[in-house]
Amino acid sequence: MIFGTPAALFLTLIALPITLLYLLRVRVRKVSISTDMFWSQVFEQRPPRNLWQKFRHLTSWLMQMMLLLAISIAAADPRWEIPADEAAFQVLILDTTASMQAEEKQGTRFRQAQEQAKRLVSQLRPGQQAAVLSTNSEAQIECGFTAHIPALLQAIEATAPTDCSGTCHQAVDLATSLLQPSSGGRIVLFTDSRPADEVDRLRALCESHPSDEAAGRCDLQIVRLGQSQSNLGITMFEASRAPTDPLGYELLIEFANRGDKPVTARVEITLNDVLVDVIRLQMEADENDSRLLRKLSAEGGVLEARIRDIQFSGTVNLTMTDGLQTDNTAFAVLPERPPLRVLLVSPGNLFLRQALQAVPGVDLTELNELPAVEADWQGHDLIVLHRLVPSVLPEGRMLIIDPQSDCNLWNVNPPERQPLIVQQNTSSPLMTNIDFGNVLIPQAGALTFTGTVENLVITDTDNAILSLCQSRETSCVILSVSLSDGDLPMRTVFPLLVSNVVQWFTGNTGISTAGIRTGARATVALPADWNSDPTKSMTEVFLRSPRGDTRTVVRREGIGRSSSTIELPSLKEQGVWNMSMARPQAGRKKQSNNGDSVVKIAVNLASQQESDLRFSSQTDSLNDSISLAGMRSQLPPWLIAVILAGVLLALEWWLYQRRLIM
Repeated sequence: MIFGTPAALFLTLIALPITLLYLLRVRVRKVSISTDMFWSQVFEQRPPRNLWQKFRHLTSWLMQMMLLLAISIAAADPRWEIPADEAAFQVLILDTTASMQAEEKQGTRFRQAQEQAKRLVSQLRPGQQAAVLSTNSEAQIECGFTAHIPALLQAIEATAPTDCSGTCHQAVDLATSLLQPSSGGRIVLFTDSRPADEVDRLRALCESHPSDEAAGRCDLQIVRLGQSQSNLGITMFEASRAPTDPLGYELLIEFANRGDKPVTARVEITLNDVLVDVIRLQMEADENDSRLLRKLSAEGGVLEARIRDIQFSGTVNLTMTDGLQTDNTAFAVLPERPPLRVLLVSPGNLFLRQALQAVPGVDLTELNELPAVEADWQGHDLIVLHRLVPSVLPEGRMLIIDPQSDCNLWNVNPPERQPLIVQQNTSSPLMTNIDFGNVLIPQAGALTFTGTVENLVITDTDNAILSLCQSRETSCVILSVSLSDGDLPMRTVFPLLVSNVVQWFTGNTGISTAGIRTGARATVALPADWNSDPTKSMTEVFLRSPRGDTRTVVRREGIGRSSSTIELPSLKEQGVWNMSMARPQAGRKKQSNNGDSVVKIAVNLASQQESDLRFSSQTDSLNDSISLAGMRSQLPPWLIAVILAGVLLALEWWLYQRRLIM
C-alpha cells in the first residue's frame, strides 16, 4: 500500500495525550459522614492503586486508539499498489456519436459512460496515468496523460455528446499511438453496441501496432452501454426547385424503422414555421419508406420535418416515443426564387406582353421606344426587343423579335416570302416542346450575321428564322418572324418559346441545396455579392450554430481553391447554421449587424447506423467477456478506513450505553 499524503500519519501522535487522560487520577471530593462502617467495605473491594496500577478502562482505550489509527490512515490517502499484471497507462475513449444520446432508465447512454469512466479514474493507483479521448466523426484528445485525478474527472465531465455519426477506428488508432509500446497499456472504450465484426476489427487495429512482448502490449477493453431499443428516424431530407416550374419545389424524405415491430407516426413539414404538409406513416418492422413531395412557393426559407406521435405495435403508453430524439427532426434550405426583371421595348403587341406576363415570377417593365440613357438598359435579367433595335446592342441577355434595323451583330436583308421550315434543332433546350411545322408564316426576316451563330430553325432557302448568338458581352435569341402576320402569336408554340427563353437565360433549370451530414466537411458556394465589394475583406466568415454560438472560419485562398467557395470545418450540431461576413449579434438570425446577406446551411444526422439502437445477439455478452474482466470493482483504502472508524465509534457508544465500559 502507498500513501498519497504520508504526513497525515503524524496524527497518530494524538495517542499520547489521549493515554495521559486515561492515566490521570480524578480528585476525590471530601464529604463529612457520620460513620465509615459502610465505606470500609467499599475500600476493601477497591483498594488504592499505585502509579503503575492507575491505568484503567483498557477496552475503551484500545477502541480510542483504533479509531485514531483509522482516521489517520484515511487522511493519509492510502492507495493499492499497482499489481505486476496491471497497466500503468490507460486511455479512456468516450463515444460521443448521436446514438449515445439514446434515453435509458439510468439516463442517457453517454451519461452512463461518463459515470463508469469517473469510477475507473477514481480507482487509479499511485504510478498510474490516464488520458481521455472522445470519438465521433473524428478523434480528439480531451486530456493527455496525467496522474491528477481531478483533471481527469473534469475532462470527462466537460466532454459532451454530438449529433455526429462515425466509428471508433480513429480513436483506437490514436490511443494505441499514445501508449508507449515499451510499457504497454490498456484502452477502455465506452460505447454503445457495435456488431461483432466491428469489435474484431477494433481488436485487430489495436494489436497491429508494434510493441515489446517482454514489457507488455496494448489491451482493448470495450464497455457496452444501454439496452436494445426500437427507433424511427429520418435518414434523408432534401429540397430542390422544380426545373420547369418557377414556383414549384420538390422534397425527398426517407424514413427508417429500426425496430422489430410495426410503427405508426405523424410527420409535420413546415416552411418558415408555417405548416406545409402532414404525412401519416405506417411502416412494418425494419422497413424503409421514401416520399417525393411537390409543393408551390416562390418564397424561400427553412424547411423542417418533424416526427410526432410515434407508436410501436404492442406498446400501451401513448406518451412514450422512440429511443433517439435527434433523428426525429431534419432540416433543408429552400432557395428563394427572386422575381425576374424583364424589360420589354416594343411599339406595342398584346400577345407578346401576355406571353411574358404568363411566365411565373416575371416583373415586367415596358417601354415604347429605345432608352436614351445607357443606365436604363442595366438592372434587368432579360431584355426583350420587338422591332426596335439599337445600333449597338447593350450587354446582357436578350430576346429579339422581328428586328427591323441593322446592329453590330447582323445586317437586315429583304424578307423571305412564304418560307418553308425544313430543319429544327430539337436537341436545344430552347426548342423543348416546340414545333414550327404547322405554323403559318407569310414572311420571315432574312439576317446576315457578322459572327458565329447557332441556327435552331432553318427554312428551305437556308435562312434561319430562330438563332442563338452568344459572345463575351451579349447573349441573345433572335426570332425573325413578324407577330402581326400569320398565326404564330395565336399558336401554343409562341408562349412556350417565350417561356423556354426566359428559363434558359435566367438559369431556372432546377436549384438544389444539398444538406450537410453532421461531422462532415463540405465546400459551400458564396453569394456573388460577397466578392463584388472590394472594400469588404473575405479573409474570414462567421458561423452561427443553431444554439447561438459563433465560430470564426478563416478563409485560405490558394491552388485549387475558388474565390467563390469556402471550406467549412466539421459541423457537429444538427440544425440550420447561418454564415455571414460580419459577426452576428445576439438574437439576430436573419441579417448580420451590417446588413450583409446570410447563407443558411442545413446540417442533418441522416445516418442509418446511428438510428439503429438495437444490439446483435453476438454482442450481448460483450461486457462479461471483454470489459468487466479487466475492471475489478474494489473500494479505495481511504473509504474502507472511514467505514471502519464509523463502526468503531458506533460500537464504543453502544458499549458505553450498556455500562460495559466507563
